[in-house]
Amino acid sequence: MRRTFAILFVVGVAVALASLLRQTRLEYVAGAPPQLRVVDLRPGQQLCQGPIDLPEGARVERVSLRATGALTITVRDDRDAVLGRGSTRAAGGDLIAPVGAVASPRPVRVCVEGEGSLWGAPATASSFATTLDGTDVIYDLALRLERSHSTRLIAALPRVSARAAVFNAGGPWLYALLGLALLAGVPALLAYAATRSTQSHSPEHSDETS
Repeated sequence: MRRTFAILFVVGVAVALASLLRQTRLEYVAGAPPQLRVVDLRPGQQLCQGPIDLPEGARVERVSLRATGALTITVRDDRDAVLGRGSTRAAGGDLIAPVGAVASPRPVRVCVEGEGSLWGAPATASSFATTLDGTDVIYDLALRLERSHSTRLIAALPRVSARAAVFNAGGPWLYALLGLALLAGVPALLAYAATRSTQSHSPEHSDETS
């Protein structure tokens, strides 16, 4: 039993570490999951979503959204100054527009212009305000703010813990300890459950209970 537990524990830790070593470009999720097509944008219209409070140290170099068509993406601050802009075209799926390098301590808005269909979800409990030509609408776009180069997820953990600490009395060290506990604890619990299940179905156990 101990040998089986040790093997399963090592496998669990290896899987957890592999996920932490995964490459990611994501810097901030600024919208809803792409559940349905929410709007067909026409030339001359402008759809904006915000305010988006970028985390401290965030650097946005491209905007990803689920869309089709030819669109121009503009990132503006709360004074309507243009911080970044990029154009792109997509036949379907995730549309990615490079917007330069945006690192603003002020809240920003992402605005979309051009002609195409955009995906998102109903804004049931959203912290963002989405407007079409200045008029409020009841949906959120599926926006992802990303870096141009991918980094390993484990490298982003200090920034993630620091951002999470803003909403809690605990410091970043607390989230680091919780992360280590999850890294070791979850594989241990899974290994324990698997070994208990194996033991309960073993011939020896069956003979004892018969």
